[in-house]
Amino acid sequence: MIPADPRPFTLRELLWMADGAHRERWMRMGPLMALIANVNRDPRRCRPFRPEDFDPFAAKAGPEPVVLDRTTVGQLRRALGR
Repeated sequence: MIPADPRPFTLRELLWMADGAHRERWMRMGPLMALIANVNRDPRRCRPFRPEDFDPFAAKAGPEPVVLDRTTVGQLRRALGR
């Protein structure tokens, strides 16, 4: 819930406000959840947790981009049979 009068805002602005409030709550809970998880983990079995591990809005590292040069284009052509 957003503690504001919704009448002067458009639906888009209200959605932005709700999304921002939701993200802000996760930013507050992430460090607390990481603290609890780190207190209860076995240091020999797993790495320390970070707040980003519990934040669904945190940017996840994706695959590295493929650089297109003559070698990779040739590999792609051979793989596609062209």
